[in-house]
Amino acid sequence: MGINTNLDQTRWPILALRNLVLVPGMTVPIRVGRLQSMLALKRAQEMTSAGSPTQLVVTLQNLGANDDQSALVKVESLHQIGVICEIEKSKGSETDGYQLLIKGLERVRLLNISEDASTHLLEAEVEVLAD
Repeated sequence: MGINTNLDQTRWPILALRNLVLVPGMTVPIRVGRLQSMLALKRAQEMTSAGSPTQLVVTLQNLGANDDQSALVKVESLHQIGVICEIEKSKGSETDGYQLLIKGLERVRLLNISEDASTHLLEAEVEVLAD
């Protein structure tokens, strides 16, 4: 596809979306307010080299009828297919949450998803999927 992604990363932070499916080439605004989501954003920023765009993986979170939307995202509730996205704009703070403008770059399969026991940050290895 020729898109510049940081695919040399071994583990990617995961941002779980509740009501949006992002596809490559799509640019959308999202609000980030859950602690796990803000940790993923912070981790992505820490992994970014100077002068490079911040990138992370977004995927859909499966919500059951009785799921608490403010509860922690569970590994088993994540779709296995996601998208590497680039954060084009970011505005906000940790206390109020963030407004992001994200653009989908590459469709990926999430492999070896893990959750940090203390922070609950979700990360995964990825495999790029052909269009």
